[in-house]
Amino acid sequence: MNISHTKVIMLMSFLLCLSACSRDFDPPPALGALVGKVKYNSTPAQYLTAATIRLVECGLSAVSNAAGYFQIDDVPQGDYTLLITATIMPEGKKTLIVYEAENPVAVRQGVRDLGDISVLPSGWIEGRVELSDGGSPLNAVIYLLEGVSLTHASVGGGFLMSGVPAGDRLVGAALPGYMLAAPERVKIEPGKTTESIVLRLQPVPEDAKGNVSGSVLLGNPSDRAGVLVSLTDRFESRQYTAKTDEKGSYAFLELPAGYYQMTASHTGYRTVGLPSLEIRKQADLTLRTLTLPTMEGSSILRPIDSDPNGNLDDDLDGIADLQDNCPIIPNPMQLDTDRDGIGNACDPDGDPLDKDRDGVLDSEDNCPSVFNNGQKNHDDDPLGDACDPDDDNDGILDGSDNCPLVANPDQNSDICNWPKPLIYSAQDPGGDIHLYAYQPNHATLDPPRQLTKGMQG
Repeated sequence: MNISHTKVIMLMSFLLCLSACSRDFDPPPALGALVGKVKYNSTPAQYLTAATIRLVECGLSAVSNAAGYFQIDDVPQGDYTLLITATIMPEGKKTLIVYEAENPVAVRQGVRDLGDISVLPSGWIEGRVELSDGGSPLNAVIYLLEGVSLTHASVGGGFLMSGVPAGDRLVGAALPGYMLAAPERVKIEPGKTTESIVLRLQPVPEDAKGNVSGSVLLGNPSDRAGVLVSLTDRFESRQYTAKTDEKGSYAFLELPAGYYQMTASHTGYRTVGLPSLEIRKQADLTLRTLTLPTMEGSSILRPIDSDPNGNLDDDLDGIADLQDNCPIIPNPMQLDTDRDGIGNACDPDGDPLDKDRDGVLDSEDNCPSVFNNGQKNHDDDPLGDACDPDDDNDGILDGSDNCPLVANPDQNSDICNWPKPLIYSAQDPGGDIHLYAYQPNHATLDPPRQLTKGMQG
């Protein structure tokens, strides 16, 4: 009896163990699918071809066909932000459309048909960036917090951001060595430009640190420990990593304040992330939950893109983000004077021999304090156009000159509107005389073209 009793106990223990262990092998919730048709809300309405439809929190996307139809398969169950981008040609003008659904899209088992999605025109944000210490805001990055839109400030700090989804948006700005005093909340109306806003940046204090937390689901969905979460400083490329616990949660404590991008990755699953995160001094940032789909092949109608904002070259300088030593500020020359792996354009320390970080040493720069890597100089004087108040050297300042690129001290407008190219000579400060060809009514597109190397006057 004792032996039999022992066998029964062992058998029951085995069954209990098997039952408990089987939880690891339970099939995950069934995947879902999302279908719909995208049309531009115009009169008459037009279905959008080649629009990209993206589920932000799981990174899956599709491209609409000629009838505006799209289908996203194998979507883990969850609630996702639906983001649509497209380019249209109303009245022959190329226009970028970015649309974000007002409410999250719920995907469950089976097919969810969204029907016709009426895409509203995106809007524009106008404003300027100011530095508290009076420094130059040139190339400061202006972005939507957790959004995909970004642009850069001009020499005077002005900017115009296009492709902004309608609705309430938080706008931030960043520059190497500076942090945002406070984000600006703006209301974007379809097809309209906001009233001008001001984004103020201040030097980053050495002790400015904040906390970040969130969760990542693996699969369809399920909590799982060991998912790698990375936060990357978008200027200095410093990366901080953590792994999720058994509940899928992660946390970063005491991270330096700055402008970051987040990604989550795990073997056998697609990398998913969130762009444009701002870590502020003594602030707690809670990120939305991400779900990693299983890895699978790519196709024209179903692109795979592990970049959090769907753009592999954020600054559009021709260098892919993964190879770019300054992925968020245009720097096609990839200059890195101190060889620390951070391009001059992103390095808070800059280059003592190139104060404006334009890749031209101060000793050779015709505007050493103003970014002008092209070194354009229409009048061949010592000052480049970027810092020359009188580009044609006719005594009339550019702001008051009716033809700022061709000398006309009497302000005769006929010269500016002359229908044919002009051939003229000019003498540079070194005494060389050059012959130029110039089309006045294309002044902003076609600067004077030098025809000769010059001869001594």
